[in-house]
Amino acid sequence: MPVETPVRRRRRVRHRPRLIPCLLALVAVLLVIKWIDPFAPRERPLPETPDWITVELLPLNEFSRPGTPLEEVNGIVIHYVGNPGTTAAQNHSFFTNLAQTGETYASSHFLVGLDGEVLQNVPLNEVAYCSNQRNDDTISIECCHPDDSGEFSPWCVSPAGSWRSTASTPAR
Repeated sequence: MPVETPVRRRRRVRHRPRLIPCLLALVAVLLVIKWIDPFAPRERPLPETPDWITVELLPLNEFSRPGTPLEEVNGIVIHYVGNPGTTAAQNHSFFTNLAQTGETYASSHFLVGLDGEVLQNVPLNEVAYCSNQRNDDTISIECCHPDDSGEFSPWCVSPAGSWRSTASTPAR
């Protein structure tokens, strides 16, 4: 009787990835991620300013424009200025002079004048000193008012313009 020789099965050889090319690829990916830096804070592009807004930014100073980044916006604060009968330009001048006088901390992103003129005082990506507890997450708009009643001028409450607030008169 013939003797059968056992059939040898070929052992499958696993092809292991070569260690060096894999490490080089990993290093390259990590360098790209570091270059892109997904965890770095991102600057949001500022919207283009419409023609009907006059941009007159306050000088950087601790009393009216600290230059602190406004990292997120969760609301809009709209209220009247504390100086009845004054114009947007006069209130802008008051904010500007706070750098010298240091009498208080005050500013707003926008001032709406008695005749509807709009001045921008602080860039939209910076904090303005308008609302005490909510300065760090709001855009602020101050409206000029003609008298001690505190009622907004028609420019602030009229729906005639696309930017105008429909906010009601503040509580007295």
